Order: sequence, then structure tokens, then C-alpha cells
Amino acid sequence: MVVRCKVRVEFLSCGGTLRVATCASRVKTPRLEFLSCGGTLRVLALKRWNLDTPTKAEARCKVMAFPSLTHLRLERCFVSEGYLQVVVDAATALAKLVLVNVKYKAAEKADSPRRSSGSGDKSFGLGFRLRCSTVTALVLDTRRNEKHQALAKNSGIELDMPSLLSLNYKGFPVKLSLTSPAPELTRVNLDTTYYDGDRRVEHYEPTASMLTSLSSMRSLTLHMHCIEDIVVGEVILLTFPNLKLLELNGEYEYMNSDMQLAMARLLGSCPLMSELRLMLNIKPAHRFCQKSKKDPPGGSFGVSMDRFKRLAYVAYAQGGNGTGVSCEISELASLRICTFSCLRKVTLRFKANEHDCFPVQLAKFLVENAMVLKEMHVDDGVQFWTDHMYTNLARWRADSFRRKNLTDTGGFRVYKSASA
Repeated sequence: MVVRCKVRVEFLSCGGTLRVATCASRVKTPRLEFLSCGGTLRVLALKRWNLDTPTKAEARCKVMAFPSLTHLRLERCFVSEGYLQVVVDAATALAKLVLVNVKYKAAEKADSPRRSSGSGDKSFGLGFRLRCSTVTALVLDTRRNEKHQALAKNSGIELDMPSLLSLNYKGFPVKLSLTSPAPELTRVNLDTTYYDGDRRVEHYEPTASMLTSLSSMRSLTLHMHCIEDIVVGEVILLTFPNLKLLELNGEYEYMNSDMQLAMARLLGSCPLMSELRLMLNIKPAHRFCQKSKKDPPGGSFGVSMDRFKRLAYVAYAQGGNGTGVSCEISELASLRICTFSCLRKVTLRFKANEHDCFPVQLAKFLVENAMVLKEMHVDDGVQFWTDHMYTNLARWRADSFRRKNLTDTGGFRVYKSASA
């Protein structure tokens, strides 16, 4: 007796090969049109596949269709120009799309000889266009040597995805735009740390320009090599009326006034923000007081550091007007008219290098001007004035409210945040 079984395949993960066997041939990966399980697939993950436009003969044999596919992931694949749109169109229920190091090849004429993978390929993100009305989560990771490649003047990414809820982009700062409104956009994560801040590179897109079409987002996370890039270019940051959570992780140049201006513009663009997370670090080239490996314990360097720590502690405890922070950030002072009426929680992580460094000044500004602030979590790298800073934060706030004849009824508290 013969028993026939019908298997329903819902998940398929495949790894192909892009290695060229000879100068004229290569190992081919199967065509998506001929997947027998295409009608039942819900998740499809492809790695190192060649996705070529079908020849006329192949197109006549089979029409691509993935009616149940909700999750598509392509990693280190080569895709013929325009063919990704064909694949996405065939997935009528697609909800999540993940593209990692995808490369495009110039479109080939039907029935023309196949070229080797990598022939004429170009970087993902250069002139990339994609349309999908059902996608709610999109991940674009373009980390593959993007910063070493020249950018075309009109390069960029255009997305027509009106149902988008989550956007995660990691790569070189290129123009990023939504060609149709995405009113329910909830989370945006932009990581441009692959770009090392070398402004000699032509046609890179300033951060303010990348955020232009994302004004409806509720949560924004920025990872940057150079926070000062927020004020580069002629585009001014828009107001984000729906933004509730802002997270910034990046480096800045020591004593660079552009950093202060960048922070002022960023805070000023989020009038209804309720939570702020800042991870700030001075660029390595500008860090100082680093102990030499050749300096022995108790040597001249160690003695000098001990003296510096004691003096800095006293300066911090007995600074101007009893605050320990004598300098004021003039760019942030212009935001005093904004009461940060919704800001209730701040997390601040940084490596302090002096008692009145920028992050300390920023912390003082926030506790004095965020009227409904309830929590401030601080991690300053376990510096020598740690305990005194926590005491001062509460005192700065109390003194500020007293000068304004206000009563702080929010129950403000300071927490020692655990190091990340």
C-alpha cells in the first residue's frame, strides 16, 4: 500500500553561493518562481543568493506568487535591478522586510548571457526605490564598505510604504525619504556610525535631511559618529509633534560650540517628548588625562592625577554661586521659553573629563528647566565627583524653583544609573 503525504512548508531558510566557478560560469541558485512551496510559505530567508530577472522562457513557465509570505529576509544577495520590486509585489501579505548588504546589478536584457555575480553591481542605497503597501517593519543594513564608495549626487532611498510602523536603517548617511505619508510610524532607528565624520566625502546626507520625511514618528534612536552633523548643511530640523522618546548615542568634539547648537536644535524639535536618553562620549582624539602604560604606580603622572582629582572635587563643591558649574550653554539658554512640559524621565551616560563639562552643564539645564521631570538617571563613568553630582542635581532643581517662586510637586529623584 502506498501512502501519500502532503507537506505544508511555512518556513524556508536557504544559503546559496556567489562564488565564480570559472570566468564564464558560476554556480546557480534556484529560481524563486519554481519553489513548489511558494503558496504556503510564511517566512523566507535567503543568504548569498543571485536573484536575476527571469528570461522570457522562464517567465512563461511560471508566475511568482507568495500569497502567505509575511516575513522576507535577504542577506548578502545580488539582485537584478527592479527584480526586488517584482518579488515584493508577489508577496501580497508581506509585513516584515529585512535587507542586509544587498547589492544591485544592472538590469539584463531577457535571454542575454548571464554575467558573473558582482559584475556591474552597485551599492545598496544608491538610487534605491521600493513600494509596498503592506510592510509594517523595514530593516535596511548597508554596512558593507559603504564609506569607501563614491556617492552619486542624487543617490538615496525612496520608500512608498504607507503602513510602515518601524524603520531601522544602518549604513552610510544617504537621502532617506518616504514618498507617501506613514501616519502610524512608531519607531525609527538611524545608525550612521559607519560614516566616520569625514566631511571630505562628497554628497553625504546631513542628519537633518535624513529626518525630513519622518516627522510622524513616536520614537527616535540616533547613533552618530559626530553629533555636530545635526547642524551641518542648510536644512533645519523639523518639529516632531508626536515624538515621545528620543535616544541619542554618539561622540562629539571637545569644546566645539556646534555640539551645543546641535543639542539645542534637537531638544527644541521635540516639544512633547516624555523620555530622553543620552549616551555622550568625547571623540578619542580629544580625550586627555589618559594614564601612560609606562608610568609606574605612584609615579609623577599618578601623583599629578591625585592632586588634580582633589582640586577638581573642591572646585566642583565650591564652584561659582555654589553650583560647581560656572559656565552656561548659551545655545540651550534660548530654550528657557520651553518648559519641556512633558519630559518626565532623563537618562544620561557620559565620561566626564572636567567638573563643568558639557554633559554636566546639560544635566543642570534639564533639572532646572524641565518642569515635570520626575527621574534623572546618571552614569558619569564613575568619576571622582560622582556622589557630589547626585547631591547637586537635586539642589540645582530646588534652587531654580525657589528663584522662580515655584513649587516642585513632581517628587523629583536622582538615580545612579548602572554602566552600560
